[in-house]
Amino acid sequence: MQKKTSYFFLLPSLIGTIIFYLAPIALSVYYSFHESIFNSRFSGLDNYWSLFENEAFQLALGNTLRFFGIAIPLIVLISLFLAILTVEIRASWIVLCVLLPIVIPSGSVIGFSQSLFGEFYLNWLNTDMSFVSVVCIYLWRNMGFSFIIILIGLLRMDQNQIEAARIDGANMFQIYRYIHIPNIRPYLYLATLISVIGGFRIFRDVYAIYGKFPQQNVYMIQHFMHNKFESLDYQMLSSSAFLVMAAMLAIAGLIYLAWRRPWVKEVHSSQEVSS
Repeated sequence: MQKKTSYFFLLPSLIGTIIFYLAPIALSVYYSFHESIFNSRFSGLDNYWSLFENEAFQLALGNTLRFFGIAIPLIVLISLFLAILTVEIRASWIVLCVLLPIVIPSGSVIGFSQSLFGEFYLNWLNTDMSFVSVVCIYLWRNMGFSFIIILIGLLRMDQNQIEAARIDGANMFQIYRYIHIPNIRPYLYLATLISVIGGFRIFRDVYAIYGKFPQQNVYMIQHFMHNKFESLDYQMLSSSAFLVMAAMLAIAGLIYLAWRRPWVKEVHSSQEVSS
């Protein structure tokens, strides 16, 4: 009876997931393999070939890959450094400074960014440095999530291992290299995954600053999809949306393998070093 009751309470969430998530995804996949919403003739991979031949999509894909290749490692490394610094010097003000941008309204962030990177100070928004400004905005807005996840992982560490390593003569670098980092790999994986998801949300800020036709080096996949939606080109939109979803799943899998595979081996070796 309790098992059936729990399923009953999960039913509303399941229905909402099917209606608002699974059904639209299935419909998008269906559209991507047909000529148009008015012509149900199966077109195979023609929409995908046309998508990769589109110059706007090539530009958006290249900028998006470059953004993730630079911004994601930066945000994880800086968050890790700030978390270690917070633990070592017991500075609660670092937590406040890093988490504060999360609660700042988007309008205030846009106004501040336009003032900082616009014509009053650096004047990066309308030059080739606009990509750097977008990366800086992303780091400032999203670092709090990855920082707090890594900080929790460090604070949950087993202090017995650390004390044993210190008694054996290990310095701070060795402790973090062989004990802290291997043990917080699950937290690093989660922080990286959250940062990737936050990277796709940077479109909101970029769109608020530049509109739907920004500088070429900050024209992202979301701009391409937004413009295709406005032009009612649902085939291109559906194909690009399906590719983005597949890419996110692939990225999540690669991140998991990158953080998970050497984890068990290094944890065992770190425990042997500390013992």
